Amino acid sequence: MNRFCVLAVFFLLALAGCGEHHETRQARLYGPEGARDTAAWSNAPFNGDQRAWEREIDARAETQNEYQRMR
Repeated sequence: MNRFCVLAVFFLLALAGCGEHHETRQARLYGPEGARDTAAWSNAPFNGDQRAWEREIDARAETQNEYQRMR
């Protein structure tokens, strides 16, 4: 019986450790209260052009590709 209780407590503690803990969002550390985040392409130099931003990101990724740089 004692062995069963120890095993039961062990499994209950192990099961309790597997749960997810969702944290609530903290207050903003900067900027005015209620300010929203903007898209990466909404400001200069892209001024709302998402395709231009995506082309720039792709070009930057190509320059960081070691296989492309070694050619």
